[in-house]
Amino acid sequence: INCRISIETTNLLKQASNTLQSVDRLLKSGEIVDSATLMRSSMEKIMMAMMIYFDKDNTYEEFKNLKLCGRTDNTRPTRVLENFKLKIKEINPFVFNEFEDLSVLLDEMYEKLCLYTHSSIVVSMMIEVDKNNDEDLFIAFFYQMVDFLELLLYCCLKYLCKDKKDHVDIIC
Repeated sequence: INCRISIETTNLLKQASNTLQSVDRLLKSGEIVDSATLMRSSMEKIMMAMMIYFDKDNTYEEFKNLKLCGRTDNTRPTRVLENFKLKIKEINPFVFNEFEDLSVLLDEMYEKLCLYTHSSIVVSMMIEVDKNNDEDLFIAFFYQMVDFLELLLYCCLKYLCKDKKDHVDIIC
């Protein structure tokens, strides 16, 4: 692997992969709210890992300082998302140039995952969804999010390994 890649980037991406495997297990058992929490965590890990890679001077330095991480400009989740959106087409133009409104997609996905993670009304709603046996609709929707996060993780790993082959296209 590229010697420019910090151990923190590697560890975050490995943990993001492990987290997505946990999401799959939770979705199979119908745990919608907990799976959303882990999907958000995985998305944040992927974005932070890549911003550490791209911005060693600011993001990486703030990340290493536990007192600062998440409290200063470059490591706040919203800033990481904004900066990540600027780099995503560089990570894999072959895949992400095909997405219209990619920035909006990432914003909406993160916003929905935040909503399912923090809102007690969503927790109550999910209980009602479960009572009505409608959870399959949400589970299918969440599996689409998992698929996107897995594709995103794959593209990031491919980028870091400097693999220039077009293994995946938009049809995949």
